[in-house]
Amino acid sequence: MANRTWETVANGNTGDYGVAANWVENAVPVNGDDVFIVGDANITAGLNQSLVTLSDFNVGDTYFGKIATSPSNQLQVNSTNAHFASNGSGAWIDGTFTTFRVIGGERGGSDFLHLDGVITTLDITAGRGTLSIVTGATLTNILMAADPQLKFVIPEGVAGTIAITQDGGTIEVSSNLDSLTLESGTCKTLAACAIANEVFIGDNGVLYHESSGDLQTVEVFGILDARANANGGTVDIAGTSAVLLRPNGKLYTGNSLRSVVATNQVRNFNSSQDRGGWWPAVGALMQQTL
Repeated sequence: MANRTWETVANGNTGDYGVAANWVENAVPVNGDDVFIVGDANITAGLNQSLVTLSDFNVGDTYFGKIATSPSNQLQVNSTNAHFASNGSGAWIDGTFTTFRVIGGERGGSDFLHLDGVITTLDITAGRGTLSIVTGATLTNILMAADPQLKFVIPEGVAGTIAITQDGGTIEVSSNLDSLTLESGTCKTLAACAIANEVFIGDNGVLYHESSGDLQTVEVFGILDARANANGGTVDIAGTSAVLLRPNGKLYTGNSLRSVVATNQVRNFNSSQDRGGWWPAVGALMQQTL
């Protein structure tokens, strides 16, 4: 295992990842290496490194260049670990990663990072702008404790048993999820996104359920808002599940609560009520079938 450091423009860099002269150590990274991307040289060629699995792939906050250009022209590289904090003008990265950590990044404007490939754990702790997953990627665990100015987008067509734990920022998700734990921040379900297992909404969490997909058991300490739902303001509760409104929890619907089976229910544990939006009255059990 060796360290490999990307050169800067001042050293005559041509932008080709696969040219040894473009690395400080005069060697192209190979299996098991630790890579450090710094300086201001764009990476625009030699992008297919898909046969290489690194130990660590680091794009530091002292990097001000651009990595690749589009979903059809991505840097393809695998790594056990990755750390991303670029202040460059965008990055498109495709590979298999056990853990990919986003620990910064903002200079690229709205779309500072696009990720593709297979990612077991995506850990997002900082960054400004938009972090996007490319359609066709596969995700498993997503941990997001980020600056409120960061938006994370999961489009339709992303595969995997996706479990999200969110404690900040904004997530927009259009692919199906396995579970959602929303401690704080904002999450929007779009398109036909369904959540197969439990949804937990903490005191500072807001879930805008705007998709046509089903939810399972939803425990609400914060806000569940379905007024812009694709089903005309209804909340689809699947299986034999329930919405549990805990103290201070709020459920907003623009129409009526729609249940798929007779055993579905809303239990309200609020100590007070607001006829403007909370559903239903204190201590009540609401059950309605289609």
